[in-house]
Amino acid sequence: MRPVQGVASVVTRDPADLQQSADSLEARLRAQLSVLEARYELPSAELDDALARGDIRETAEVAAWIVAFRTWQGLVDERQTRAQ
Repeated sequence: MRPVQGVASVVTRDPADLQQSADSLEARLRAQLSVLEARYELPSAELDDALARGDIRETAEVAAWIVAFRTWQGLVDERQTRAQ
């Protein structure tokens, strides 16, 4: 089995570099969420309820939206935890 390329560089990165990467990911996810929220006229925070009510179907795009929202929310929660 071949080793995964680039893993050592991620592990040994400066914490400031890792924070910059997290900030960049958070911004990209927020932009993606904004597009989907506008398209479906629905805030991401209401997505689970809309699915449960049957207001929208769980298509591949909606599934990707769920993943993006939960990932973004995890980053936000982590940032808030570190700030405390």
